Amino acid sequence: HIKSYLARNDHLTGRMELARGNIDRGEIILRRSIESIEQLDLPSTYRAYSIIPLYYLGDGLIQNGYSERALPILKNGFKKSKELLLPNLSVRFCVLLAKAALEVGDLNLAGRVLVEIDSLGVGLAEFLRLERIQRDALLGRLKLKSGDRRGAVHHLEDGLNRLRTIALSSDASVQSYLWLGECEDLRRLLLDLTSHDPVLEYGAVLLWNEYFRLLACGATEKNIGAFLVKNYNLMNKLRSQAMAAQARIARLGAVHCTYVINKNIIHRWTVTDSGIRKDTLKGTARKINKIVGASWKIMSTHYNESDEMPMARLQTDLRTLAQLLLPPEVLQTQNFRRDKTVLITPDGFLGRIPFEAFDVGNGEKYIPLLMTHDVAYLRHLDLISYRTAPDSVRTQNTGSTGVILTNSKPSTALRKRYPFQAELKEVAREGRMVASLNPGAILLSDDDATKSLLLSVWENAPFIYFATHTLRDPEVPYLSLIPLKTPEQRAGPDAAYLDVTDIRSASFQMKPLVVLSGCSSGAPFLDANIAGPSLGDAFLDAGAGAVVQTFWDVEDDAARFLMRSYTQLSGSFGPEQIRALSRARRIAFQSIDESCSSFQWASYAINLGNL
Repeated sequence: HIKSYLARNDHLTGRMELARGNIDRGEIILRRSIESIEQLDLPSTYRAYSIIPLYYLGDGLIQNGYSERALPILKNGFKKSKELLLPNLSVRFCVLLAKAALEVGDLNLAGRVLVEIDSLGVGLAEFLRLERIQRDALLGRLKLKSGDRRGAVHHLEDGLNRLRTIALSSDASVQSYLWLGECEDLRRLLLDLTSHDPVLEYGAVLLWNEYFRLLACGATEKNIGAFLVKNYNLMNKLRSQAMAAQARIARLGAVHCTYVINKNIIHRWTVTDSGIRKDTLKGTARKINKIVGASWKIMSTHYNESDEMPMARLQTDLRTLAQLLLPPEVLQTQNFRRDKTVLITPDGFLGRIPFEAFDVGNGEKYIPLLMTHDVAYLRHLDLISYRTAPDSVRTQNTGSTGVILTNSKPSTALRKRYPFQAELKEVAREGRMVASLNPGAILLSDDDATKSLLLSVWENAPFIYFATHTLRDPEVPYLSLIPLKTPEQRAGPDAAYLDVTDIRSASFQMKPLVVLSGCSSGAPFLDANIAGPSLGDAFLDAGAGAVVQTFWDVEDDAARFLMRSYTQLSGSFGPEQIRALSRARRIAFQSIDESCSSFQWASYAINLGNL
């Protein structure tokens, strides 16, 4: 058992090395894992253990651009899986083989192994949901490379319809998000088939983002119809959605910048009242990711008076990011215009960094983008009508009140699991301050800050304000939660917190504003090729109209100062939230000394679920 454990530990370590781009080291460790497992006298139940490392080795090589090197490894694994009568694993090897073959231009091999998926997967459809979608995507790429564009669109539509059906019937967990993120081959096909037209491709990006909202919505006739594509009507849908989005953005007088990372390339779509334009950025994704990581680390660090922030280096990096990522329409505006808003839809690691902190100045003085534009993030434009309440319901709830929840100290059980939590001394005062500006709002604090009370009132609230800790599980880092009070009566362990599943299980019919005034509430989990949702993402996907959230951990007193300014500027939470938060952050930025020794102001951002 000890040898088996050590072999499996090598298996996981090798996968991590491959995900980080350490190809040779990852391959050595995985091959050592195979040798160790083969030396063990394992029962037949575990006969796949010696083959699975071949699968992950091949996958890692493909992800790092070594498809030709991966082919013999995958062929060997496929042969062994068939010999051991492991059809599930054989199908997975087929998918990777086809992917590698397409990358190296061997269309005949790709076609042969894709055909085998149908015979190997008979009766296993429920267990091969991801692989069937990947098959559709790879068949589409095969058709596209063969010059059959119409056939490629046909397979794309099949894959999107399959994706829609599975998403609607899935649960509301983080695992569903991770599963959807693994359908990258289908997204690539969608973008490849629309790459000839910036308008179509912009519509494709908008459509893909909407699939996250479909998770756990339920297979109602309205939901199915909103995303059904058939008879080659997909391109018409994409164009109409893109034009509708541009019209909304033009009415706001805004600039919308949408980004997509494709391997080592970053594409940007810039949408203004004059049109939709696509640009390929000059810097590589690898280079920009390195700058983003270094900038994030400096800005998110809390420096003591005795410490000195490396501002010169940070300013250089923030200016480089501005030059690489922002379009001329934004960079050429040097003076603040009240009516000018920049909307950002990031992708991957770009979701970690506040664009409003980018240096847009021309001289030595640091001038963040926030000083020339109002800045917000845009997750959904709400162009497709689904999972919303009918007008009669909205009319009946116009008198409903907001909900404010404060919790300074998590439960004993959570403190034992997460002992690094400090008591938040300012949240009670912050909650009372918000309540004073919103008479009639429900204030859940101290012993009333329980899950049962919150869930009983939040779905029809026009705004929901959290002044609490937000936590990320160190053992399972893609799981985030909000600690709550545990009722005295007996309750399960999940009564002590609110997580993504709780949020996605709700239906926010009033499209509320949600304020998550806690640490890293808007920070997604990103690791190699895996991306998990932030708490803010979950609220937006569940129907929230907007979420105020944080990029990194914030100090208690700084949070209260900025949020007091924000709530006073916005009054009762109305439609002017972008402007109110931008003004509050400008006040916070202008209050610090010329050394710019704190970037607490840059941690807060507003993300929109509709326009």
